[in-house]
Amino acid sequence: MNITNSLILLCVFFFIFQSVLGPEFTEVGVLYSGDLFSEPWRIFTSMFLHGDFNHLLFNMFALFIFGNALERRIGGGLFLLIYLVSGVIGGAGFMMFSGPYEGALGASGAIFGVFGALVIIAPNMVVYLFGGIPMPMYVFGLGYALLELFALGNADSIAHSAHLLGFIGGFGLIGIYERRGELALSITVDKAILVSAVFGLVVALIFGYINMG
Repeated sequence: MNITNSLILLCVFFFIFQSVLGPEFTEVGVLYSGDLFSEPWRIFTSMFLHGDFNHLLFNMFALFIFGNALERRIGGGLFLLIYLVSGVIGGAGFMMFSGPYEGALGASGAIFGVFGALVIIAPNMVVYLFGGIPMPMYVFGLGYALLELFALGNADSIAHSAHLLGFIGGFGLIGIYERRGELALSITVDKAILVSAVFGLVVALIFGYINMG
């Protein structure tokens, strides 16, 4: 099984645990910057939790379509690195615009990182908006990013800053791939997990220290 579909299964398993074990299970993994200094794992666990079934369904559908498209082009190791690091950057984006005990959960920041990477690596890939309107990936991705930019500050339950920063993360990381070429293809899954874990830990501790009560 490839990395994309493994991530989907992990999110589904986490959602089953959320449904069976209740809010107490979810609360342990939600991203609260005020808890990150003592509980840095939240920077990652929050990526695998979802608010309800529709939240999960929409995110996993997007991950299945766009994640598989990206992974086929760049390999599982680099894909996982982009996914996890973009998710961390998206989490950082959320924390920049929220209080220490405003919570975030969901894979959206990481998935927007996939969008950002595809804008660079497959700009002319055809995307069918609303099931039937064709457009190139660069129009879809950049258009979506602009929507999130204009939505910053809206009083809704959507973490627009996480989406936007996640997109920028994927966009920037694939730029490194473009410059380093074959060297980037040598990134293994183990290396991707290690680099992502170190990066995520640093981000978690910085925000946790700044925002701890």
